[in-house]
Amino acid sequence: MKKQTGIKQERIIYQDGIPKQVVEMLDEEIYQQYHIWDEMIKRLIQLHPKLILPIIEEKFGKTYEENVKIEFLTTVYSLESVIENGKKIFRAVYADIVLKIDQKDIYHLECQISPNKEMKVRMYEYDNQIAILHRKRLWEQEEDENLILPYSVIIYLTHTNNTPDEEKLRVKLPSGEAWEYVIPVLKVQEYSLEQIQTKKLYFLIPLVTFRYYSKKNKGVRKNMPVPLTQFLEQCIMIIKEGVKKKHLTEQMGTDIMDSFGKGCYYLFWKEGETLEEVQRVIGPPFRLEREIWEEEAMEKLIRSLKDCDVTRENVKKQLMKEYELTEVEAETKMKLYFK
Repeated sequence: MKKQTGIKQERIIYQDGIPKQVVEMLDEEIYQQYHIWDEMIKRLIQLHPKLILPIIEEKFGKTYEENVKIEFLTTVYSLESVIENGKKIFRAVYADIVLKIDQKDIYHLECQISPNKEMKVRMYEYDNQIAILHRKRLWEQEEDENLILPYSVIIYLTHTNNTPDEEKLRVKLPSGEAWEYVIPVLKVQEYSLEQIQTKKLYFLIPLVTFRYYSKKNKGVRKNMPVPLTQFLEQCIMIIKEGVKKKHLTEQMGTDIMDSFGKGCYYLFWKEGETLEEVQRVIGPPFRLEREIWEEEAMEKLIRSLKDCDVTRENVKKQLMKEYELTEVEAETKMKLYFK
């Protein structure tokens, strides 16, 4: 007979595969993009799982060797949900990212655009399934069998003043005993760019521009410490510095930059003037391979001439001559690369 945990199992209602409680908290534009952000985050980690190591160190204080083995585990779990008309109903639940590191430590990460009261129940549901699926069998145990929950963290892309640093769920047993299930929360928008660079949290860079997005109050950008374009330039420089210092591989830097650019367009695509600002910094949303090569060549030219102590004005003139740029176009490139 299964032990009851004392938690009332409520059926989660989904809309387009998203929990309805989450849908109700999102404005229409971000709701339409929900799956895009979800897929972007998961894809970036799937391509470069080592990007998650600084997140683990930040939230759990655990460090690993650079060449540590990282294994992706299943994220789909089947649950017996309710009984209707005498029949058992099964449903699938989908976690975002589940990893095993160093062949022993299991981590579970869930990314949410905004806080959700149901999140702690969903995490408890996921983590129980993960623990049961990956537990050691009785004959593998030296002691009594333990059910070990994974290290779990919720990553909120946005948050409010009321968003806690930890989500807590009190689990009561029929015996009257109780224990508290605690999940740490990572609030992306609490991190300054300096903190992201110092702590090597490069995985967060494609997500930080959410702090400049507000459908209900677009004037919020006027109260930000720096203008959007300056903020974007700083993000790009952090990525480039990460590659230069070997904290990121070339491919990591390229993929983070690509995700960062796509994220900006998803956020601001309906805002004409803002989108033009974004384009001036990160380029058009779609570029031919020739254009990408040309951009890289211009950056190398500017940096190599600067390293040879050529004056800024002469570098700009050389750029205009080599690539037939206007003075305004050349100045834009100089702001990006002559630093």
